Amino acid sequence: MSLETLYQRLLRVARANPPSERVPYAFEKRVMARLILARAQALDPWAQISQGLWRAVIPCFAFTVMLFCWHLTQATPGGSAGESGLGAVDDLEVAVVDSIDLNDSVEDGL
Repeated sequence: MSLETLYQRLLRVARANPPSERVPYAFEKRVMARLILARAQALDPWAQISQGLWRAVIPCFAFTVMLFCWHLTQATPGGSAGESGLGAVDDLEVAVVDSIDLNDSVEDGL
């Protein structure tokens, strides 16, 4: 099908279905207001960036809440470390003391 025949067919269909005379109240004013607003936003890139960031706030907040809930439901090994919240600190303290003891024994051997 060539472009010219497609164009002629489209014109025939458009002429066969004339548009309705009923137009919503103040339709032209709403369309023009949208066009003016779109033109103003196209000229201001900072407005576009801020609008995009504000639209991203809700999904990011929802994702953060889901991660927080997932973190709370995870089982902690040992049980008591999760209750007190000091399990990682105790493990770090043991590792530091062990490394100090190893350094002392190496220096004594020299």
